[in-house]
Amino acid sequence: MNEVSLYYSYAMDKKKEYDAVMRCARNYLGLNAIDLHIIHNSYGKPDFDCCMHFNISHSKDLWVCAIYKDEIGVDTEFIRSRDYAKVAAYALQSSPQNTIDFYRDWCKKESYLKYKGVGLSEIGKPVDELLTYTYVELDENYITCICTEKEIEVKKIEL
Repeated sequence: MNEVSLYYSYAMDKKKEYDAVMRCARNYLGLNAIDLHIIHNSYGKPDFDCCMHFNISHSKDLWVCAIYKDEIGVDTEFIRSRDYAKVAAYALQSSPQNTIDFYRDWCKKESYLKYKGVGLSEIGKPVDELLTYTYVELDENYITCICTEKEIEVKKIEL
């Protein structure tokens, strides 16, 4: 099964996001109660210490949590007008033609870095084009991208 569960909310209290991650994990596994522990790698990326992986992102009002059986990275960005040329030249190694292209490329880059679990330490390096990048539309004002090793289907679940 290559299905990613993408949980999202427009009213997530960031102080309670790990409680929400645990609720999402129990839902993903179909269990009411499970003893899960969150660990962090040397760059601070959180993950479960067991049979599945998760990644979270937030931008403006939108919070997302992607849960999958294999390694995963997710990024979501609120689309706003900005001068993106300098950021694109350094971080994306591209020249987006418009704001939407910039945010698509940025979400792809961030989801890749989060997949690898390296934070922004490799922001100037290109993404691995052998991985799969899936764009998910949750709202016309946001772009969301999920990075995985294999092609996936996305099940969207609003909290």
